[in-house]
Parts: sequence; C-alpha cells; structure tokens
Amino acid sequence: MRTHRIDQLANIISYLLCPPCVATGGILLIAARHPAPQTWWYTIMYLSLAVAAPLLLLWWLYRGQVSDLDVSHRQERPTLFAVALGGTLLAWASLAQVLAGGVLGAGVFLALLASS
Repeated sequence: MRTHRIDQLANIISYLLCPPCVATGGILLIAARHPAPQTWWYTIMYLSLAVAAPLLLLWWLYRGQVSDLDVSHRQERPTLFAVALGGTLLAWASLAQVLAGGVLGAGVFLALLASS
C-alpha cells in the first residue's frame, strides 16, 4: 500500500516537473514581472505554439498512433520531437517577427533551460 502511494506521488511530481510545465510556469512568471503592456499577448502566442503544439501527443495517443504517454517505443520519438521542435521554432520566429524583445530572450532561455 505504501509503495503504491510513493509511486503515485513520483508520477505526479514527474508530470508537474516535465519541460512543458516548467517552461509554462517560468514564462508566466516572466510575463507577470515584465512591465510591457503587450507581454501577455506575446506570452499567449508563445505558449499556444511552443507548448500546446506538442499536446498533439494526446490526440495521437487517443487515436492509437502512440503507444503510451511516455512514448516508450523509440521509433515513435522522432516524429514527436520534430513536432515539439517545430512548434518552438515557429513560436520563436513569430515572436521575433513582432519584435518581442526582452520577453523573447527570457522565454527562449527558460525553454532551453527547462528542456535540458
């Protein structure tokens, strides 16, 4: 019984500290502290492209195209990596296009820090 609870707690901690969750929390903290009025617009744009795009995994999981949420099979990983990388690059390019400035630098730094 005790081992089961520890395993559940470990899973919860693992899901809460995954790179998309850490990046989202960090980006929201940066947005809350940044004085520019358009910061929240940039934040929503970045999160929708860089963090929500990889949520395509949930759709693929539902359709049976991915074996499990942890992507245990190596042959499934390159496609998901490409989707996540594409979403991040599209988000970065979009923010660079609208000249997001300091928010862009902080967001990219935090996303790179969370993924390493």
